[in-house]
Amino acid sequence: MSGFLRFLARRLLATIPLLFAVSVIVFFLIRLLPGDPSYMLAGPYATPDRIGEVRSNLGLDQPILTQYVRWMEHLAEGDLGTSWRTSQPVLQDIQQRLPATLQLVVGAVLLSIMIGVPLGVVVAARPGGVADRAVFFYGMLAGSLPDFWIGLLLILVFYYALAWAPAPVGQLDFAVLTPEHVTGAYIVDAAITGNWEALGSAVSQIVLPLATLVIVYMPLVLKTARSTMEEMLESRFVLQARAAGLSRAMQVRYALRNALPPV
Repeated sequence: MSGFLRFLARRLLATIPLLFAVSVIVFFLIRLLPGDPSYMLAGPYATPDRIGEVRSNLGLDQPILTQYVRWMEHLAEGDLGTSWRTSQPVLQDIQQRLPATLQLVVGAVLLSIMIGVPLGVVVAARPGGVADRAVFFYGMLAGSLPDFWIGLLLILVFYYALAWAPAPVGQLDFAVLTPEHVTGAYIVDAAITGNWEALGSAVSQIVLPLATLVIVYMPLVLKTARSTMEEMLESRFVLQARAAGLSRAMQVRYALRNALPPV
């Protein structure tokens, strides 16, 4: 455990210069883009005095290096600025939307692993079969289609054509009240508070978004599981297990145990 903690501490320390470099590159690239956000914030009919006032409030009338230092100071204080769209503090918007985002992302990751890893193992254990060709076609197709297009296609088929899915109106149906706030994630809050109506509505609303993310991003898990399993099945320890007379299932089990860390 001490060795793991030292390894984790080194990795965390290594992220500090990396994040600093990313912040510098992103900040200066955005500021070098043509255009002035002051005109958009001030409105199309703003006077030059109003535009100058907006520029002064945003600090855009200062040298770019001074702008970066000021931005870093605010970031260190936890001030991410004010959203142009909602006119609320950005941190407040993140706090409101983070539970729903985590609920969707965690569910998509778990489903991708639960489906992609066994499928990758099957393809690696039986190369050249029908499953291998189907997985290859699916990986090429999912990697070439944008996720928003797949989402719209799922709505068209399962809501409009088949009427299996509810109307895509948000996290809950219009007639369902929001569950009591505990974590901010509606599925978790509804399950904790025993609001089964809200739980059923939240689950039905998240099915199509989850399916969209799984369809688009599971090929990464699938390809990683397949490639690592193929490598492990050709390794010396599996060759030793085969020479010792162990069953094919036991060989796959040993290979899978060593193939999981990259996944």
